[in-house]
Amino acid sequence: MTSQPDTSPTAGLQFASAVASDLGPQWSPEPSTTHPGRYQLTDGGGSHLVLLPGAVRAILPEVHDTYSLKGRPSSPEIGVTPHSPAHVAQHVARRLLPKYETARARLAELVAARDSERRGRAESARRLAYTLSPVAGRATISPDTPMRGQTSVSLALAPSPWVAAVIDAGGASVTLSISGLSTDEAVRVAELVRSMSSRVEELT
Repeated sequence: MTSQPDTSPTAGLQFASAVASDLGPQWSPEPSTTHPGRYQLTDGGGSHLVLLPGAVRAILPEVHDTYSLKGRPSSPEIGVTPHSPAHVAQHVARRLLPKYETARARLAELVAARDSERRGRAESARRLAYTLSPVAGRATISPDTPMRGQTSVSLALAPSPWVAAVIDAGGASVTLSISGLSTDEAVRVAELVRSMSSRVEELT
C-alpha cells in the first residue's frame, strides 16, 4: 500500500527549514505573508521566496502606486518537483535567485526614476506658482496625478487674466494657458513668444 505524503503544517515547516538550511545560513522559514497556509523563506535583506506545490515564487518588494510604473517586472517563479529539500534549494539557487536579483534591480530603477520625475514636476510647480504670485500666494498647485504624470498650477487674477500650467516629464515640458487677456496684453505675450522662438533658432 502506497503511503500518502504528509501535508501537515509541521511537515511543511520541516521541509521549508531544510530548504532554507541548504540555501545558506542567512535564510530562514516563516509562514507566508502572501499565500496563506504556505511557507516562505527570507534572508533578512528583503528577499521572500514562497514554497508552492511544484513551484517556488519570488515576491518583489511592495511599491506604492505600482500602477504608475510602466514596465514593472513580474515576480519570477520556477517550477520544481520537491524530490528533496536539497533538490529544491539547488534549483532555487541556480534558476530563481538570478532572475529575482535582476527583477529587484529593475524595480528599484523604475521607482527611482519615477520619484525623480515627480520631484522635478513639484519643483517646477513651486517655481511657477511663486513667479505668478510671489506675495499673495494665490496660485494653486493641484494634487499630483500619478496616473497621467502631471501637475497643474493655476491662478485667477481679478478681473483677469486666468493662468493655468500643466507640467509634464519631470518639469522638462510645460503647457501654459492664458485666458481673459486684452488685445494689448495678448500682443505682448505674442511678442514674448516670438522672441523666445528667435533665440531658439539662433542656438540651432
